[in-house]
Amino acid sequence: MKNKFLRLIACLLALAMMISSTVTLVADENGEVTSPVTETEETPVDTVPAEGEEAPAEGEEAPAEGEEAPAEGEEAPAEEEEEEEEAPLVALTDEEALARCELVAENDNLILYLDREFERIGLYVKESGYIHWSNCVNALLDNATNKDSLRQNRLSNLAIKYGNVTDLITSSYLYSYRVSTSKEKTEFELVDGGVKMTYNYNTAKAKVPVYFILEDDYLEVYVKTSEIKETAGYNTNAETDEESKQDVIVLTDIAIAPYMSAATAEDTGYMFVPDGSGAIINLNNGKGNYANYSQNLYGRDITKVRENAPDEMEHSYLPVMAMVKENNGLVMIATDGDTHATVNAAVNGSKSDQSSYNYCYFSFSIRSTDDYYMTGDSSSII
Repeated sequence: MKNKFLRLIACLLALAMMISSTVTLVADENGEVTSPVTETEETPVDTVPAEGEEAPAEGEEAPAEGEEAPAEGEEAPAEEEEEEEEAPLVALTDEEALARCELVAENDNLILYLDREFERIGLYVKESGYIHWSNCVNALLDNATNKDSLRQNRLSNLAIKYGNVTDLITSSYLYSYRVSTSKEKTEFELVDGGVKMTYNYNTAKAKVPVYFILEDDYLEVYVKTSEIKETAGYNTNAETDEESKQDVIVLTDIAIAPYMSAATAEDTGYMFVPDGSGAIINLNNGKGNYANYSQNLYGRDITKVRENAPDEMEHSYLPVMAMVKENNGLVMIATDGDTHATVNAAVNGSKSDQSSYNYCYFSFSIRSTDDYYMTGDSSSII
């Protein structure tokens, strides 16, 4: 009877020790679990062997009830580790997103912030207190698609296309966050007045730098084409036939800050595009089944041969567009390369993008493409 009583006390003490262990999960601003912190209050437990049983040797623990002690020469089975469930993503406010950033430049009117993890630039307007972000803060929560790859595209500051001159094929857009930053291949360099981000596109065999420079009352975003490195581009110094047979891969198009100040499905306002004398595209207008707006600045490239007459459209003669959300607006002006620029805009629910964002941006042609027809066959020329 005495032994049973002592064993009952030991079980109760062991139960008390288990209850006193708590696990606290530490989450970052995105709600992702970073590391478990375990706080344990240890309660000493004295175990008394039942009649006929031997006490465990010093430093050994008695097997739990219902378990057998390992045979001599065998190791005790390892405890199975419980898998931690990932905490759901939580939408960030502007203030929470700003807390992730570092200040890189400031003047009397504006402050420039940088979040390196998401290559995100924040342009803070001192007069209004509004922040224009270079990509979508809560892109990973976009429920307009179930593809993580499309969500990651909206965390990008740059998109490029490339062409394989050898095989006469061109690519679709490759986005900087998914291709470079998420793989920790983007280089960040603080420069006078801002930051330089160099994206590494392995597939396109190219490195492309983008500058975000804070001026007195505006942000200048540009790419220096002289600093673009194409490791598989044209080799003017090729001396042997073997060297000349390698695939030649060159950039053809770049889209700069395609999601700059993008509007969500809850925002009210409009986008201005230079269609004819100017046109307004209302945000969240329910016209996602229509094709996205895309128009060359100053008209089409007249050097390209056309087989069929195109649809008659208004020309875009002004290198300017704007995003207006309630009482806050951002005007975008193409000051260089505008003769090779295209104005682009899309609304929430676009069938081609599977996106719940409204956005507008400039894209630029670095090398144009054309088609030639010979003996009934057609191919693209880059």
